[in-house]
Amino acid sequence: MTLIRFRFVLSLIGLTMALVAVLAADRRITWVAIAVLVVAIGLRFVPGGKIPPGPSQQ
Repeated sequence: MTLIRFRFVLSLIGLTMALVAVLAADRRITWVAIAVLVVAIGLRFVPGGKIPPGPSQQ
């Protein structure tokens, strides 16, 4: 699974958990959903894919 797909799936899980937390009025689920979304946002800053070639390699 690529990093982009992993971030997407993690975001969907976090949003689904947040919706369930609102409907269930459970604070524990809310905090877990927030933690999942923070991890998904944090993974946004992890470089994925190949490093672009420098000017000397072109």
